[in-house]
Amino acid sequence: MAAPATPYAILTDPAECRRLWQEYGTIRGVARAVGCHPDVARKWLERAGVIQRDQRLPPGPKPEGVERPVPPPEPEGDVAARLVQLLRRQPYTIEQLADALDRAPSRVRAMVEDLRAQGYAITETPYGALEIAAAGQQEAEAVQHADEASTFRIALIADTHLCSTHQQLTALREFYRRAADAGCRRVYHAGDVIAGERVYSGQQYDLFLVGHDNQVGYVVEHYPRDLPTTFITGNHDLAYLKSVGIDPGRAIARERPDMEYIGQWARRVEIAPGIFLDLTHGAGGVAYAVSYKLQKAIEAYAPGDEPHILCDGHYHVMLQVLRRGVWAYHPGCFEGQTALLRRLKVHPVIGGWILTIHVEEPGRIGAIESRFIQFEERERDY
Repeated sequence: MAAPATPYAILTDPAECRRLWQEYGTIRGVARAVGCHPDVARKWLERAGVIQRDQRLPPGPKPEGVERPVPPPEPEGDVAARLVQLLRRQPYTIEQLADALDRAPSRVRAMVEDLRAQGYAITETPYGALEIAAAGQQEAEAVQHADEASTFRIALIADTHLCSTHQQLTALREFYRRAADAGCRRVYHAGDVIAGERVYSGQQYDLFLVGHDNQVGYVVEHYPRDLPTTFITGNHDLAYLKSVGIDPGRAIARERPDMEYIGQWARRVEIAPGIFLDLTHGAGGVAYAVSYKLQKAIEAYAPGDEPHILCDGHYHVMLQVLRRGVWAYHPGCFEGQTALLRRLKVHPVIGGWILTIHVEEPGRIGAIESRFIQFEERERDY
């Protein structure tokens, strides 16, 4: 007695494959019709020459006299949104995404690259699947900004919080102008470029713009251009990575070539041969002793791994500490008194540092002249 045929045995007949493709028009439609997995349907359709690898349309013109209803295609924006939703749940391979979205793998790859360009933090796992990266992933290698000058100037800032109703855009622009006039070659920003959303209770009342695209667009249009800026992202920026899977740092840098995005939370930069600056964005509130957070940050470094300069954002205060050979700075902020800071009993210090760095030899700083430029708070500076 012959063994019963499998439900999809019909696919072994090339003529039937062509008929099914003409009738249903998609791999998923064919698979549902014969009761098999889409991967099985794809294999037999390829063998029959009905479709080609990475292709969803039949080669050659449609046979005359064959008419089938063609549903309107799903808008690409909707497909991309579904792709993001899938990756936020779990990792997927390109092939799995292609089946789930009913798109060719080549089209899925193109959508992934477009989403990355928009700022979505889509990364590849060691096993070749794609996923939305979690906040906190950091690059290990130092960014190279070193030149041979023995004396040079840089500026240090953090916590601009653009799109907050308490932003200090006028002061920020004036700081950049003064830093440029002083001969600074670059501004280093230690995180929280934008205000973000849902970072603390009641924040919605401290915002004049909401939504990732709106806040990024505001930065692109209004952030000062007097000097190049190198920045990391902090907890306010990365609120959007948590809520919608998109890293605003990437989106900003895409539209503003003068703004170099180097990572989330922390990154090391070689600013002169053998001279290293660490940009970090802290966590928690300000300690009773203002110097406590900087001291603990320095003590956390393993012996021999300390940077020459540390710029630690997040706390909205100004401080300079020299400890264990590390010139450490809290760089102030460019946001006024918010409801949260009022509850925490923190008075923000508006402004930033200009450093004149004297290098004795590669890897050795002879001296740093530090000048903090402070500004008065302006109301409704937007």
